[in-house]
Amino acid sequence: MKRLILILLTPFFVNANQVDLNIEKWVHTPYKKNQSHSISSQDNAMLIEVRGSAGFLATPLSEPSQVREISIRGAFSGNLDLGGEMQGDSDADDFALRVGLIYSGERKLSWLQKRLAPKWLQDAFEFAPTDDAGIGRIVFYNFYSDQRLSGSQRIHPKLDLIEERFIDEIKPNFDYTFSIDGQEDVLGFWISTDGDDTGSNFDLTINEFSYE
Repeated sequence: MKRLILILLTPFFVNANQVDLNIEKWVHTPYKKNQSHSISSQDNAMLIEVRGSAGFLATPLSEPSQVREISIRGAFSGNLDLGGEMQGDSDADDFALRVGLIYSGERKLSWLQKRLAPKWLQDAFEFAPTDDAGIGRIVFYNFYSDQRLSGSQRIHPKLDLIEERFIDEIKPNFDYTFSIDGQEDVLGFWISTDGDDTGSNFDLTINEFSYE
């Protein structure tokens, strides 16, 4: 009986791929100059201190892969102060946690766009596996503070490259598992957290990040 139980459970462990949370494995780019987070690694966890700042961390997959499910566990402490604004609007487009997938595709930056695009957008296109390849889209799974966003989704109003799904409320201690609906290969993962629009201060800890 014990042997049968082990055989039945084995696929669940074999299929889960752990993402290395050592910050040396991630590209960190602020969205705006002089608004960088304080980021560190401790005990195999990623620690992000947001002080009215905004930015992202991204890491490539070893090779383009299909992703069907993501699990992420961690903690959120502090306050994301929306001041009564609708979260996601231009004056309150701050989220404690957005988990993004960079998909393969054919979109590329032109010679001029490479020189005019913000640094974070240039870095996103660096995930294309070859000079001749591009990216398709970046899809974020957002954890919100505003219940009005529950179950909704949008194309980001400032950049149609970015799609957002609002899937759950951010919790002080979170342990989320969610399904991925994209059919394209994933090139890398993106963690975004921001408090610049609202001047918010909070800490985000990622203890575990895995995918299947």
